[in-house]
This record gives sequence, structure tokens and C-alpha cells, in this order.
Amino acid sequence: MNTIVGIDPGITAGIAVLDMKGNLLFLKSSKKYGLKSAIKKLASCGKPLIIATDVKKPPEFVQLVASKFDAVLTAPEADLKRADKERLVSHLNVKFNNHHERDALAAAVYAYKQYEPLISKVLKKAKDVFEPLIRDLILKRTKNINTGIKKYK
Repeated sequence: MNTIVGIDPGITAGIAVLDMKGNLLFLKSSKKYGLKSAIKKLASCGKPLIIATDVKKPPEFVQLVASKFDAVLTAPEADLKRADKERLVSHLNVKFNNHHERDALAAAVYAYKQYEPLISKVLKKAKDVFEPLIRDLILKRTKNINTGIKKYK
């Protein structure tokens, strides 16, 4: 299963994982998230397709995670402000242990919203081959939905 991951790195790192429909699969913060442990946790949740951050310039840790999974790295055009993050996650009714979890989830939701039109289109046209097709389209291995459908049918 492809996933969308939001990461808020730091001494205490926050990680959020969404499925391709925007449902929350995992949310946690820890002082123990090094590169290896973060990768192991993310792999246990699915196949990260999109790795997101809440700041314009992606931190090195986030870049390394995206590289390890051959995932698309997504960042906002400008650093997300606290109010923006709170608005992005408010509909999920999640209780956060700290701002790292909120920031990671906001990054994941922001990325989901960027790709939601494409995801919806693929779900309508090719639900039976959604997982491999959406991966190819987002990673730009397939130019359009119809070409991708032919590849998988």
C-alpha cells in the first residue's frame, strides 16, 4: 500500500502516515527516531510514495528518508505557519501529544491536498490498478492515466 508521510525532524521527531485516501494510519513523536528507526517504522506502515515537510527548505533528514524510499519529496512554497497547520489538521479530530506530531500531520495533509485531484481521477478511472498506477504517475514513470491503464491491464 502506498503512503504519504509527513516528517517533523529534530531532537524530538514527529512522523505521520496517511493512506492514499487521506486516512491517518500512524502518528507518533519520539526522541528515538534516527534515520534507521524512522525508515523501519515507515516501511512497516506501507510503501512511502510522498515524503512531506512543513517548511520550504526540506531538512536533510527528510531528504534522506525520501531518497531511501525513492519517494517524491514535497515541501510548501513557504514555511507553514502555526495557524495553517492547525487548519490543515482540524478536521481529523486528533489529540496531539506535542507540536511535532501536529507539524508532521500538517505536512502529510498538505501533500495529500496537493495530489488529491490526481488521486481522485485515478480512483475513478482505474480503481483496480490504483496502487501501481498512482505510484507511476506521481514518480513520473507514466505520462498519463490512460497510458498507465494500458500498462497494467
